[in-house]
Amino acid sequence: MSQDDGASSFQQPPKPPSRKETRDNPAPTLAWIEDRIAEIYSVRQIHDQQVNIAQYTLSTYMDTYTAIHEFCTFTKHGRTETGELNGESLYRRLESAIKAYCQEAAAVISALQDGESIDRPSVPIAVLSAYSRQRNTFSQICKKVEHMFRFLDRHWIKREVDENKHEVYELRRLHDLIWVQEVLGVTWPYQGTPEPHTTTLVMESMKQLQQHGENDTGSTGSEDDLVQSVLDTFRSLGLEFVDGRLSVPKVEPVVETPIEKAIKRAKSKLKPVSEEETARDGSQD
Repeated sequence: MSQDDGASSFQQPPKPPSRKETRDNPAPTLAWIEDRIAEIYSVRQIHDQQVNIAQYTLSTYMDTYTAIHEFCTFTKHGRTETGELNGESLYRRLESAIKAYCQEAAAVISALQDGESIDRPSVPIAVLSAYSRQRNTFSQICKKVEHMFRFLDRHWIKREVDENKHEVYELRRLHDLIWVQEVLGVTWPYQGTPEPHTTTLVMESMKQLQQHGENDTGSTGSEDDLVQSVLDTFRSLGLEFVDGRLSVPKVEPVVETPIEKAIKRAKSKLKPVSEEETARDGSQD
């Protein structure tokens, strides 16, 4: 199926439960949002190179944003007639979907070697080209999700992060950490390590293509551009590729003064001028 066929066959989702229905019983609203999460992180996009969330109409986008807003609002204290439902319920479902998506992306990239030697120039080129495409698609999804789930990010995730809750990260950070672990093979402890070790196919391909460029004066500019493109993605993830290995640059911890902390807390409590306007702006990206 072509990309055009994939786009034309995309069906806009049904309407979510109403505000009253969400207030009375948030479970169906959570189920509706879960369906959107499954749609947004559908592994089919990995093969078709299309982004489902980018095909949402403004109405669908706003429906999803509103459903998330109302679910978080009516489960703020976790006390509902159907049990403990709150921002964490939504966060963990997002986390699981992101992980499954990244695992499939890693499998697709790894399959490109297809038993051939990594020493053949065509293999690392194919691997790194696929990595670059998959990273671009994933970044598009991440950007859209950041906007759509902004209420969750601001009103539940941020509070958990500020309180140093274990295994909770702001949405962009969550996407990046899972990508690094599942696609690049770097196990990144929560406090970080100076030099996480990895021997994934992407790393081997980088080394081979760099060596090929250094030893072969006939290497093409497109190969150099490809290597640079992948290096740029590493840097955007807070990683450096040195001597064939990924490393985490050492950064001195920032110590906030009590006044700075107070200002930060005050800013976090400021309500946006219009949540609906913010969501609409995000849908245009």
